Amino acid sequence: MRDEPDEFGTAVAGIAASVAAAADPACSTLFPTDPFARTTNPLSLGFGASGVLWALDASGVPLRPGWKEWLRERLDAVDPATYPAGLMDGLAGLAWTSDELGFRGQARTLLALANRRAAESGDHSFYCGLAGVGMTNLRFYVRGHDERDLAAALDCARALRETVRRDGEHAYWIGEFGKFSAFGEFGELAEFNEFSVAGPLTGLAFGQAGVAMFLLRLYQVTGDESHLGLGRAALAWELVQARLVDGVPVFEHEGAMGPYVEAGGAGIARVLLRYGGLDDARAVLRALDVPGRGFGHGHGHGSGTVGVADALLDAAEITGDRAYRETALRRLDVVRRTFLSEPGEAVPRFACDYLTGSVGVLRVLHRAHHGCPADFLLDELSR
Repeated sequence: MRDEPDEFGTAVAGIAASVAAAADPACSTLFPTDPFARTTNPLSLGFGASGVLWALDASGVPLRPGWKEWLRERLDAVDPATYPAGLMDGLAGLAWTSDELGFRGQARTLLALANRRAAESGDHSFYCGLAGVGMTNLRFYVRGHDERDLAAALDCARALRETVRRDGEHAYWIGEFGKFSAFGEFGELAEFNEFSVAGPLTGLAFGQAGVAMFLLRLYQVTGDESHLGLGRAALAWELVQARLVDGVPVFEHEGAMGPYVEAGGAGIARVLLRYGGLDDARAVLRALDVPGRGFGHGHGHGSGTVGVADALLDAAEITGDRAYRETALRRLDVVRRTFLSEPGEAVPRFACDYLTGSVGVLRVLHRAHHGCPADFLLDELSR
């Protein structure tokens, strides 16, 4: 297989065509998505329509005019009381994607709502809480240099400092998760649920690594080393949780061990690499290519093969070691040859969404083929 196989470009085009063919304006998510969209919101970045449209657009796939109008009308109708704050599940992700898609005024409104909801949520996480909302504010600050966005990011960091727990030199958070509106069959609000976890979680999505990712970017913007120090303490907590299995470190999330981006070694490695913890990152990355581990739980970005490949592409770029890229390309070629239209992870059905479905696959294949930056991690701040 060549270094940048033409087959990957062909696969991206095929996935894009299958997604376009599946569009249905009568559907609350516009495209078929993971069922989780109904327990958060049908427009979300991670599971809903805005993430699909953003991923297609970011990959150079022309959007039908009717799709953007469909989204614009629904952005106007967003009821903030029924939408969570987060990056992947709520208002912050809608702000990020809608701004990228050209809906500037609506994006500003959504970001303000996200900041308000995040302060109330008690959720520290990158996917659903303060860390992801803070990262979204930094994204807006980097693009527009509006000091209000930096102030909002600092407010998120302040809230994290007020809720941090310490264990010696380690830092961690315990928050409320799953605080969301559950939608009924036709999109109406059915109930409001919330739950909390008994202890701290691990990983990029819901654990301490995600907070560390935001704090690193905030340090790079402000130069305030207190953010960097807290982020390092959060990463140190993650590393002491690792267990050696067959000589490689693995991470446990709610009783299960996996190497994935969402909850596992791939996500933690992505953060370690950006902190410059290359020795620790290499140790974690060794677990991503152990035969039989890490590639049997679907092909999605959050908890599957392409997310692991995305982390390996990070490693190749940051360390300069081409072996990581070669491993990523082998894994992606398996995905390409297996199918072009990624079923959802939880049920045997076609899904297009970013975290579990087709456009997450599309994004990593596009990155491997064209060399574009990683999604949503603000790597431009490291340059």
